[in-house]
Amino acid sequence: MVLLDILLSKKVLIAAAVILLISVLLSFFPLIGTLGFEYSIIIAFFISFVSIFISAEYINLDLRKKYPKRKRYSDLISTSFFINFFILLIPFLVGLISSYMKSDCYIKEGIIFFLIITTITVFFASSLGLLIGYVFPKRGFFVGSLCIILIIVYSLYFLYIDPPVFSFNHIFGLFPGPLYDQIILIDQRILTFRLITVCWAILFLIILKLIHDYKFNFVGVGTVVLLILICLVLSVFKIYENDIGIKHSRDFIQNSFFKDTFETEHFLIYFPLDTKVSENIELIALDHEWQYAQLTDFLKVNSSKKIISYIYPDEKTRKRIIGAEATTIANPIHKEIHLVYYYFPHPVLKHELTHVLSSEFGTRFLKISPKVGLIEGLAVAADWNNSDGFNPHEWSLGMLKANNNLDIHNILGYGFWRASASKSYTLMGSFVRFLINKYGIEKFKTVYKKGEFDVYGKDLNTLIKEWEDYLYTIQIAEYVPAFSKHKFSRPSIFDDRCPRKSAYLADMGLSEFERGNYYGATTAFKEALKYNPTSNNILESLAYAYYFNRNFSALTEMFDNRTKASQITESIILNLIGTYHWTRGDAQKGKTIFSELKGRPLPIDIENEIGIKLDSIAKGQTQEEGIKKYYLTKDMLKRVSILENLTKKFPEYAVPYYLLGRLFFNKWEFDIAKNYLIRSEQLAMPTENLKLDNSRLLGISLYAGGQYDGAKQTFGKIYGRRKRGRFGSVAGEFIKRSEWSKIYSLNL
Repeated sequence: MVLLDILLSKKVLIAAAVILLISVLLSFFPLIGTLGFEYSIIIAFFISFVSIFISAEYINLDLRKKYPKRKRYSDLISTSFFINFFILLIPFLVGLISSYMKSDCYIKEGIIFFLIITTITVFFASSLGLLIGYVFPKRGFFVGSLCIILIIVYSLYFLYIDPPVFSFNHIFGLFPGPLYDQIILIDQRILTFRLITVCWAILFLIILKLIHDYKFNFVGVGTVVLLILICLVLSVFKIYENDIGIKHSRDFIQNSFFKDTFETEHFLIYFPLDTKVSENIELIALDHEWQYAQLTDFLKVNSSKKIISYIYPDEKTRKRIIGAEATTIANPIHKEIHLVYYYFPHPVLKHELTHVLSSEFGTRFLKISPKVGLIEGLAVAADWNNSDGFNPHEWSLGMLKANNNLDIHNILGYGFWRASASKSYTLMGSFVRFLINKYGIEKFKTVYKKGEFDVYGKDLNTLIKEWEDYLYTIQIAEYVPAFSKHKFSRPSIFDDRCPRKSAYLADMGLSEFERGNYYGATTAFKEALKYNPTSNNILESLAYAYYFNRNFSALTEMFDNRTKASQITESIILNLIGTYHWTRGDAQKGKTIFSELKGRPLPIDIENEIGIKLDSIAKGQTQEEGIKKYYLTKDMLKRVSILENLTKKFPEYAVPYYLLGRLFFNKWEFDIAKNYLIRSEQLAMPTENLKLDNSRLLGISLYAGGQYDGAKQTFGKIYGRRKRGRFGSVAGEFIKRSEWSKIYSLNL
């Protein structure tokens, strides 16, 4: 009867009702409304207070002698645990029902997350509540709640002072890092940390037992031994927390993961040894200083101290160390950036440096703007030409013509994360650049710090109207809207169906593809498409997996059922079908498809590829067979061998030199690449774009080798032919970069 009385008491019923209300409310929201990671951590936060409340109140009832005075220790805690875990069933069932109603794909993983996060949090909070309630009979809930808040603040403190963007916490389990890294795995680290949480809960119960037994003049030796053992276990975990990976301090990262440093005028660069990064560290350092010079001029600021740049060997390592995989991270508070250098020049270095340098006029403590849209908008506005051939104004006009909806209001604040990332970044970058160009950087700095637009003497609606009117004055190519639909088709993580599972499957597919397991890649991509059928990236990846697996019938069927693909994706699939016909000996069929594609909007790499294939068909049998073999394999050694044979047989054939140059360029072998590209530059390339791309690669290779005059001359030729688009923007930037680097290197 005692247990039933407690279950039906007003306090327990109110606590259960509160959790039920929160669970039901969550079910109305995307992403957090089904049984999964987000649902588990939110419920864990709220139910921790409920568990503290129930445990502290139950202990208080015992101490007020409303129930028998001397209870066995097990009786003292069992009722509290039973009630709290009974209440835990409420959010579990609500989440499960919501998942089934929404046909969610994440139920299995969601149940596991609920068990290792929410369930363990209830055990931890219940144990803490029992101890606190016993020690502070009249203020148990208040003190226990304060402990929960302090535990969370403790985690936030280390997020503030240390480089990692992930945080393990006894209440919510894990804060995984950037929103745009959609894959969250149940790995050794979170399992280890939740084991630590369980150990802390056991420690609370042992201390409670000692206090309880001491009160009745009996303390068992076994209890003391158990206390010592659990303290030893927790001490070991604390000592080795950096090695385990549940916490990484700045000193540990700098001393354990990076074996060397390179210091420049404005940077201290940490990098791994025995990598392409270490071989090219001076070039990378020069890249940093060039972007710094550009940004300090644009923003009219200088950094008050040297910027620390961490360069990781790959994204998986960066994920393990700081919690960011696909997302490049900047820390304005500590003036740090975390990069992976797959390409030179780095595609987002300037973007991330903008975040660091804008800390000079950001808010006092976080060094950023209170408006998320302004933070990212400024970075895009500063890194203006890093936009796949079109700048943000052109992309924004393409979106405007495609759907006539550029809602700045919703993405200015925290709605920035709610919207599609590609759209939010581009639109805010265009809007911010417009404000800076029209009203100046100093006024924008005031807007950035305050998050208000009153410095302009106009309301936000008026400024948005001015911006949209300006966009309509821009001339763009007729195919930009088609590219815009392709580029900005991906929904936000909140609007996507099963985003974490589809991202995991897509990542698995890419891993299998890189290993050459095309059947495994196909299986993973097809599974991912069940949850995200409109993803152009996954559709294209599946098409390439079919192609290299020689599954022509599936590739053709995919093209015939292409209603969910964008026009660009459709063209990419059709190119693979044409390539299949061509490599199987039907040159005429391949030529017909390639010729048809020439009239469509295409990514520049596909356009160049088609130019090479058509040229090889026109050249004749031997050249054509060599190029066929090249496109039938992904193995670099095989490709190099095929192309070298072609250069020996046809020394005046430009294409194999160009392709060899590209292969070595992508491997950071700039000196080797340069020699091939110089040769192809001297010969007749099949198309204008191929000539321009050859010159682009050659110019960068010359620059990487310190031949700044040669790089400037090469890019000058490009700029003379194209002043806009991908080639024009790169050429203009490298002409200035080459001039600056020559002067900078002379002054060292």
